[in-house]
Amino acid sequence: MTTITWAQSGKTLRGRAAVEDLSVAMAVDPNTVTTTTHTVNDAIVATDTVANGFASGTLSAPANVGSQGVTYQSQTPAVCSVDSSGRVAKVSNGTCLILVQSKKDSLVFQQPISGTPLVSTRLQQYVAGSLARHVSDAMASLVAGKTPDDATLLNYSTYSGDYPSLTIARNPQNFAAGIDLTGMSVARSDLSTGYWPACLVSKRHYIAANHVTGANFSFCWLAADGTQVRATALSHTNIAGTDLHVGYLDQDMPASIKRFKVLPANFRSYLPSSGTYWLPSLSKRQVVGNDASAAINTPKYDALRVLPVKFIDTESTYYGSNGHYAYVPVIGKLDPADPLRAWQVPLHSGDSSGPSWLLINGEAVLLGHYAEVTGAPHLGDYITQVEAAMNSLASAQGDGTSYSLTKISLAGFNAY
Repeated sequence: MTTITWAQSGKTLRGRAAVEDLSVAMAVDPNTVTTTTHTVNDAIVATDTVANGFASGTLSAPANVGSQGVTYQSQTPAVCSVDSSGRVAKVSNGTCLILVQSKKDSLVFQQPISGTPLVSTRLQQYVAGSLARHVSDAMASLVAGKTPDDATLLNYSTYSGDYPSLTIARNPQNFAAGIDLTGMSVARSDLSTGYWPACLVSKRHYIAANHVTGANFSFCWLAADGTQVRATALSHTNIAGTDLHVGYLDQDMPASIKRFKVLPANFRSYLPSSGTYWLPSLSKRQVVGNDASAAINTPKYDALRVLPVKFIDTESTYYGSNGHYAYVPVIGKLDPADPLRAWQVPLHSGDSSGPSWLLINGEAVLLGHYAEVTGAPHLGDYITQVEAAMNSLASAQGDGTSYSLTKISLAGFNAY
């Protein structure tokens, strides 16, 4: 039995008023992306972390209770933390328990916490002074202020006739018109178009894709002044295990036709991230956009594009039906905000033997010729074999000249 003794002051005994009941609500913060950056060799990599499930929020009590003073204390500090204002943050998965106290009431608030943050990495940019940054900036400068359309993509403003009687003129509005590509053939004796081009790498030798160049064809090259230069292959060979085709011509090519340089054998020391992240290459293609109906004997059938590529670190790990591949297209990897994205076009049937180049010090440096829509062998990985083939073909024709590929100098770029 409880005895209540009233004081003379006449105080009143009552229960807690409804307005004094303690209750709290959690306002959960929307999941946000937290981005950090770090440098790996020549690449500045952004790591995006997206909270998955509860990550943080704020507890709040009704104003009338809050004005009386409310305190918060985590009962599960291994799962969550809370500060004096009611801000709750995840520490780990589990059940978060927060003791909430006012002057006249208390409760324990529960918040289930689960889920693992979603983490992804992306290339933000390449390091200043690196070859990759130089190549990327050069391509960005090439397209700056231009719109990808027929006027800027087409290689030729005029293209009619065939190999014996060709009427052709370069398109001065092409986005890469300032780059010397005269070393790429514009016609072949068995075709009526610029299909399956060959690229000159010495005064007597050319490179092409073997699966579409397995004979001694005649080729036509177009000098910058519009002069057509024709030469015929006397012999050719295939680099074993690849789709690389090396041919020997019946005459010395004039200086007006460019001999393309290649990357040196140690190029990966200058492009250490090229097996992980893409580089923008300049690439020859057959059809503008997805217009597969373009007439064959029109300028519309021959164009350039930007093709993002990456190099495979261990070539033997990637093998297509036409041999080992050393670089592959990575369409779709460009950020939507990247201005180069509008200039990229996937490889498709008919692009065989289409060359790709990196832009280095104002020159188009030849990577190779596409074997399939999924990849191509890279000349920089086959310098020894290609040079041996060049000299063997020449020697068989009584040419005692010592030939070699010309390697672009990478002096001045960061080595890793």
